Amino acid sequence: MAGGEIERLYRRGFSCAEIGDVAGRSETFVYNYLKAAGTRMRSRSEANKEFPDEIAKALYNLALSASQIGHLLGVHPTTVVKRLRSCGFPMRPKKTAAAIGYSDEEFRRFFCTPSFTEDLRRLVKT
Repeated sequence: MAGGEIERLYRRGFSCAEIGDVAGRSETFVYNYLKAAGTRMRSRSEANKEFPDEIAKALYNLALSASQIGHLLGVHPTTVVKRLRSCGFPMRPKKTAAAIGYSDEEFRRFFCTPSFTEDLRRLVKT
């Protein structure tokens, strides 16, 4: 993926993690590339406002962990947990979460695909 494409995706609202998944690079690589290119980076508060509570709830109901949801939405897992709790959403006990959750490989295979990421991005922007 060319550098111009990385910048274009970031300007469209994709997180560094999402771009890294699509580009086959790490989140850190994408972040450092954008910073070196002089791209204005979103603050955490700007990034945290970019997803509605309903998206976080839907992803959590798919048995994704807070870390996995945070990765997809480009926010810290703690932000996901706080948002779910603030709207009174019931959280799974840790043992249940571990039993029903996706492995890292399954998560990447099912959720870190360009088509899923693009669909999620469209939902977040509505």
